[in-house]
Amino acid sequence: MTSLGPNESARNVSWSPDGRLAAFESFNDAGHSPMTTTHVWVVEADSAGIREVRLPPPNERFSTYLDRWVDKDTLRIRTTLLERPEDVFFLYRHRAGEIQGPVG
Repeated sequence: MTSLGPNESARNVSWSPDGRLAAFESFNDAGHSPMTTTHVWVVEADSAGIREVRLPPPNERFSTYLDRWVDKDTLRIRTTLLERPEDVFFLYRHRAGEIQGPVG
């Protein structure tokens, strides 16, 4: 699928309901802050195309975590923001390449 950097590892692989997409978390072992070291990626099963799921500005640097697939194209991700002590969720739509949120 892809190569990770020398200090990165992959974990928590999750396939979309139709098996067309795989999502996983990359984790930077040399990272200094848990708020910026884990990121969700989505890759199409039949190609080398891979996309990092990034939060909208100004929070794009924060860590993202897999929550669950909502449908065959939509992934719910979890994060923690500085201004909110509880987990916050966003929806990522792969085909459109869009992220929306926070959502309930």
